[in-house]
Formats: sequence, C-alpha cells, structure tokens
Amino acid sequence: MHRSRRLAGPLFLLLAVLFLPGISTAEPTWRSGPTSVSDIEWEVFRQRLGLEMPDDYETLPRFDASSLIGKDDLPHHWDWRDHAGTTDIRDQGNCGSCWSFAAVGALEGCARLQDRIAYDLSEQQVVSCNPFGYGCDGGWFDGPYEVFAEGAVAEECMPYFASDQVDCATEGCRIQVRAAEMILIENTVESIQAAVYSYGPIACAMTVSSDFQSYQSGCYRYDAPGPLNHAIVIVGWDDDLCGGAWICKNSWGTDWGEAGWFRIAYDHANIGEAATVYVPASGDLIVIETEPLETTDQVIDPFEVRAEIRSLAGVPIDPDSTYLRYRIDEAAWTRAALQPTGRADEWSATIPNPGGPATIEYTIHAADVETRHGAAPDAVSDSCYSFDVARFWEKFETPPHGWTVGDPEDRASRGVWEWVEPV
Repeated sequence: MHRSRRLAGPLFLLLAVLFLPGISTAEPTWRSGPTSVSDIEWEVFRQRLGLEMPDDYETLPRFDASSLIGKDDLPHHWDWRDHAGTTDIRDQGNCGSCWSFAAVGALEGCARLQDRIAYDLSEQQVVSCNPFGYGCDGGWFDGPYEVFAEGAVAEECMPYFASDQVDCATEGCRIQVRAAEMILIENTVESIQAAVYSYGPIACAMTVSSDFQSYQSGCYRYDAPGPLNHAIVIVGWDDDLCGGAWICKNSWGTDWGEAGWFRIAYDHANIGEAATVYVPASGDLIVIETEPLETTDQVIDPFEVRAEIRSLAGVPIDPDSTYLRYRIDEAAWTRAALQPTGRADEWSATIPNPGGPATIEYTIHAADVETRHGAAPDAVSDSCYSFDVARFWEKFETPPHGWTVGDPEDRASRGVWEWVEPV
C-alpha cells in the first residue's frame, strides 16, 4: 500500500512536476507515481530485465525498411491499437522473460492483422521450448523465432508460470501460428516506422533504469547511458508528441504505465535497437475434423467421407474451393466435390468402390471466402488418410465351389496343387 502526504499550494505542485524522476525541467513530458512495480527494490527488479544481446549482434545484417515506403507517405500518427493490430497486455511476473513477451506480442499482432484473429499465444512455450537454454535469466529474439518456426501454441494449452523449470509439453496442442521469417530492422526512425506500418507490431530492445518502474503516463525521456536490458513491442508512433515518440506495449501488467502501454521519445533509452519483425506464415485457420475410414471387407459402394469444416476467422466456407482428393493403389489423384449435408458445418463426398482388393488414400481440402486454406491431414506433413478394401477368399475345399482335389486327404498345407492366376 502506498501512502503520501497531501501538501497544498501552487509552489508545491510546480516543484512536483519539475522534479519528478526522468523529467527535464525544460520540458516536462511524463508523469511518475505508484505503479504495480514501483515498490520493488531496483536490485531485485532488475532481475526481470532479461534481454541479453548476442555477442555478434553488431555483425548481423539489418534491413532498412524505409525502402518499403517513403517518409512522406507515412502518417504523422499511427497506432495499431486503433486498427485491431494488437493483443492484450500481459504480466511477465518475477521472471526475466521480457524477451519472450515482446516476441510473442509482436507475432500476435502481425498474425492478427493477417488472420483477423486475436491470438493468445504461449509465452511459456517460448521460455521452456527454445533450443538455446534461454529462460528467466534472460534470452534474445532468435530463441522465440526457432519456436515460432515450428509452431506457436495457445496460452491455454501451455499456461505461463513465470518459471524456466516448466517442461516443454506441447503434445496435443494445436499449432496456432507459424513464423516464416525473422527480420532485423535498421534502427532509424524512418526504418522502424516503415516496418511497423508495413508488417505490424515489432519487438525491440531498450535501456530501463529504476525511474521507469514509476512511469504512469506521458512521453518518457531518459538520456543517461546504460545497457540494453529490456524488450518491448512498438505498436505505433506520434510525430507531434514531444518532438516525436514511439507508442509501445510493455509486459508488467495493466497497473503500470498507461494501462500497460507507454510512450517514449525517439532516440531515448536506446529504444529501437534490435528491432525485430516476425513474419507470420499462412495460418492453419480452417479447422477440418473427420473420422477417417477404416479397412473393411464389406462391400460398400460408394465409401462416404464426412467432415466438419469451419473457418476460425468466422467467415463462410467457399464451396467452390472445398473438395476431397483420393487415389486408388497409387494411381492418379482424383478430385470429388464436398457438399453440405444440411447439418451445421458438415460436408461429405464419396469414393467409388474399386470392385476388388485395393488401398485407397485421400485428403480433405477447404477454403473460406477470404481465401484462407486448410487441409486434413495437416498439409505441412504431406500425409494422407489411408484404408484398405480387404481381399476376398473362398473356402475352395468345400463343395459346391467347383474345385477338385487329387486326394481326399489333400489340404491347404499339403497335397497336390497347381499354381495358377486366381479367378
């Protein structure tokens, strides 16, 4: 609990504004006060600042995104919160996992813009499953990319525990988003603005000092030197605020800053270093649920395949792009149209009986009216469903099947038999 004395008088109010930590007396632009983390001692709190820059960072190639769009073509103010391009504020807790939260926040934002879905991805998966051993003691943006390339899962499937002692357990979790590429952006105002405008929210590094714990609102400024130690997400900018400022997402909960967000003057606190874009791959946004056909010795003609198909984006399925693909004994693939059955989200198609023993393989494909595609089994695995039409047989030693044997004692395992093509 925070307690403070109330002092009246304009002189005190003026002094309170001028001498708040981090505010220039020439241009007061931000306000400090009690927050969710302001009472934590700096030596303890700094353990949460877990960004670790790689030793070879200066040699890594960077992309000047200003080549995508010129400064004159960019608006003076842009905020992805106004365009459904961000997700909710999270709290990393007592763990130096800001690098994970920044990366997840950036990918969630870009994927939401692409897929129109407000994802809630698992920061714990990034902490527990990255291949470099990053954890609550720190990490960098390449670790999340390795996880995202394989597939990011939902928070509800692998919840966050603010611990790096949680096993990587994603079995049974449906992949929500994959990252196709990780791009380092040149740290200039023009390049970062162009990247944010062209791709979406981006992760980046900054320098945090103790006064930032007490940030409540306004345009933060910090000129003193310091190491890059914290990771956040840039979601927009305002050229007209305090000479130009970034609009950013933090990971200290909603009781810090502007409900978890903050604004910071360009080029202050080393903001913009290690700016990173995670480009989302086309998502698995079409859910196809089916009961695969099983091997049978019954005479069924035709075989019917049924599937429930829906778009996670909440738009209709396109009947012209929804079909069953099958082949018999590795012959050429044949396409059959899937048709609505009249039941909610259910579609069906048929495969003709081959008339004899065979192996039948098939896949299901669908798309919605906004051209999002999906397949079952997962198209990435390049697999298919398979079943056999079993071989038929006759008990040919028993009349009246027309078979003759050389001796009453002849059996299938002994006797005199002739090897011929069966009928």
